[in-house]
Amino acid sequence: MADQFPQGKFSFTGIQNTVGGSMVFSRGISPGVCILKTIPEPQLVSQVGTLLIEYGSERIMLPNCAVNTHTLTLDNHAHQTGMKRSSPRTWNVQIMDRRWAWKYKKISGEYNVRLPNNMIRYSDKHPELRRSLADLASLCLSAMGERNFDISVLPSNVYPHVKWENANPASELQSLCDLVSCVIVYDWYYDRVVIHRLGVGDSLPSNPSQINPSLPVSISRLPDKIRVECWPTRYQLKFEMEAVGLDTDGAIKKLDDLSYKPTDGWDKEWWCAFPQVDEDDRHLAFKTVFRWYRIKSVGTSGSLSVPGLGEEIKSVDQFEMDDVLLESANDLDGLQQTQRAIVNGKFWPQCPWEVTTEEDTKYGSSGWRILPDRKNVVEFDYPVLQVEDGVYKPAKIYITATCKIRKSDGQWFASKSFERLLPWREVGAGARVLKHPELWEVANRSPVTDGQWDTAANLSAEANVYLDYVYNEYMSAPSEDLSYAGILPIRLDGAIAQVKWAASVNGPAVTRASRNHEFDMFTPSYEWRRRFERVDALSDREMLQ
Repeated sequence: MADQFPQGKFSFTGIQNTVGGSMVFSRGISPGVCILKTIPEPQLVSQVGTLLIEYGSERIMLPNCAVNTHTLTLDNHAHQTGMKRSSPRTWNVQIMDRRWAWKYKKISGEYNVRLPNNMIRYSDKHPELRRSLADLASLCLSAMGERNFDISVLPSNVYPHVKWENANPASELQSLCDLVSCVIVYDWYYDRVVIHRLGVGDSLPSNPSQINPSLPVSISRLPDKIRVECWPTRYQLKFEMEAVGLDTDGAIKKLDDLSYKPTDGWDKEWWCAFPQVDEDDRHLAFKTVFRWYRIKSVGTSGSLSVPGLGEEIKSVDQFEMDDVLLESANDLDGLQQTQRAIVNGKFWPQCPWEVTTEEDTKYGSSGWRILPDRKNVVEFDYPVLQVEDGVYKPAKIYITATCKIRKSDGQWFASKSFERLLPWREVGAGARVLKHPELWEVANRSPVTDGQWDTAANLSAEANVYLDYVYNEYMSAPSEDLSYAGILPIRLDGAIAQVKWAASVNGPAVTRASRNHEFDMFTPSYEWRRRFERVDALSDREMLQ
């Protein structure tokens, strides 16, 4: 019988008189924790060492573990039974596996920066700036000091944007894995890191030492479908603009509707001084009259409709312009650079010996901006107007630029999304939304170059990779929770989520393991650990700013 059920034993470098221990070993970047019970000693000789769990011929060895904290407690069993010991008190020493060191690592770099047309910037000349999710994971693991890791399950055909500034690589790696429903596993058997897909892995051991029967439980708290939600579609449109001004009530109005409009109108009002405008309002005229131009229509049609939009546009406030084009151009080094939006029209070029220009004259790439808080208004550095026979009137201004279009209900912008139903009856739970700000659809309705390109295929391909990975998460088998007599060398993977080993001089050794869920009520769940890790990473970024 003694050979069939040998005594389990926990030991740690520098600690001599251990009387038992228990360890909960979970997936993720947070270290597994062992509570080692030992007779009090004068001091701990080693703070970093090897944790060893032995049971007959089985050995579970965890190198580079660290002592975190300890408490002194009364051993009630020894006290109540009158066991002869030098002291009825024990030390509970908390020991963390080697993942404790990951929190002190740092990584910096920026990859997969997108141009307005959703192409990755500089990637044709500098391929090192285009990194797949698998490449980024490899960078993180190297920064964590890991070697011989296995990331073969990660996709090499999606390219999330990352900007790391002394970020924690373990946290960033976990964020990358979250995108594709993968999990980080420290494989104690080979002392290496392996990335697994959630729900994919071995079954729990079928062992004669099994204590309790298997009770599979299916989780019913599930969505009806999953949806990749891209960022707002970027349209390139040519807008006709109209002169506006800022009124005393804070509203933007046409020039003829301003409360401080001169009695004789703007035609003869000297725009360098605005002498007929009330002194209290003159600063508004200097700031905005003939300098602010707001979207009037799409093209010269007088309409706000956008071909192929499928969304009603009730107001110019639904347009939010950016001062760039979808088309890019090569600089002197042959690198693709963003081009600025094009402003053209009919205006007086601020030269006393010149008259108003022709209809389609380009204004220039400087001397104007799109207001950051009113993104349907262009502001010029100086008044832009037409001067003919001593009469002043607003210029004819057009701008070709990219824009986002807000939906008429004001909730979100027109954007592309990709959905996939999950293989069960819909119950009205709705969709799990996967937000991907690095992906957006482009629609060039007013091209300024002859070059043609289509990013729709790339957009669909990347979105479907994310859908495939997350869909697979919901195909896992029902959860299981089993206990075994003795210490079993169970390794975690994408399915086996947690294992606990326990042994003491006063009781039998026990192993407990679970599949597709975590059983330990005293260890924060994987979801709660991830939430804490995200908050911790966010606070770390805030401290660096």
